[in-house]
Amino acid sequence: MKFTWKATGLLAVLVLVLVCGGLWLLDSYVEGDVDSLQSAHQADPLLQPYRGAMAGMKAQRDADALASMKKPPQQRKLTVREAFAGDPRLIALSVEEAAWMDRHHYPKAADLAAAESIDPRQLAGTRDPRLLTMAGSAFKKRGEYMLAMSQNFDAGAHGALYAYQQGAVAERALYEERFGPTNRDTAGVLRARLEVPLALGDHTVQYLMDTVMADVDAMASPKHVQIQSREFLRALAEDARLQGLPPPSVDPRPNAAQWNELYQLSRSGAADDLVTIYERQ
Repeated sequence: MKFTWKATGLLAVLVLVLVCGGLWLLDSYVEGDVDSLQSAHQADPLLQPYRGAMAGMKAQRDADALASMKKPPQQRKLTVREAFAGDPRLIALSVEEAAWMDRHHYPKAADLAAAESIDPRQLAGTRDPRLLTMAGSAFKKRGEYMLAMSQNFDAGAHGALYAYQQGAVAERALYEERFGPTNRDTAGVLRARLEVPLALGDHTVQYLMDTVMADVDAMASPKHVQIQSREFLRALAEDARLQGLPPPSVDPRPNAAQWNELYQLSRSGAADDLVTIYERQ
C-alpha cells in the first residue's frame, strides 16, 4: 500500500466529507486512542494510572453498543487463517464493532444466504438498505451488473458502506464485460470508488485492495484517484439529499489497530493465532 499519495488523497477526501455535512465526533478519536493504547502499550508503566479509566471507557462503550442491538452477538474463536478464508469485512472483533456494522447496514450471514436464492426484482422499490444490499448481491450473482450497481449505490446513500464497496466490484465487472480488461485510466476511477467508504470510516476496505482490486490499486494514478474520489463523495451526498436523507458522515469502524495486526499476520503466513469474533444474530 502506497501511503505517501494515499494519505494525501484521503486527507482531501475527508475535508470534502466534512464540508458535505459529515462530522468526526470527538469521542471517535478518544475511542481509537483508547483501543490503540490498550493493545500497543500494555507494558508501559507510564500508562498505569490511566489503565483503569481506559478500561472503564471501553466497558461503557461496549454496554452502549450492546443496548443498541436487538440480539446480543455470539462469540466464537477462529484462527486468523480461518477469518481471512472468508470475507473479513463481515467480521466483528468486539460488541462495539458489531453494533457499528448494524448501524451501517452490513449484511448478516442469513442475509447473504437468502440473497443466493431470492428473485431480486421482488424487492423493487424498497428503501431498506439491508434489502437493497441483498438485491445487489443477487443481481451480481446473476451477472446483472448494472442493476447490482444501482442497488448497492442506492444502499450506500443510506450509509451502507459494505454495499457501496460491492457496487464498486460490480462496476468493475460491468466495465470488463463491455470493454475488456481494466486499463490504467479506468483503474483510477475504480480505485477512487474505494476511497469513499475508506474516508467514511471503514478501514476493512483494505481487503478489496489486497484481493479483487489489487491490480486496480497498483495501476491507479494518484492524482486521478484524488480528483475522482471527491466527485464520488459529492455525488453520494447529492444522492442522499435527493432521497431526503442526511449525507453519510464519518464514523470510524472500531478496532483499526487490531485489524492492522491481523492483516499483517494474514500476509505473513503466520496465521494460526486465535481471534475472538462476534457474530451478529
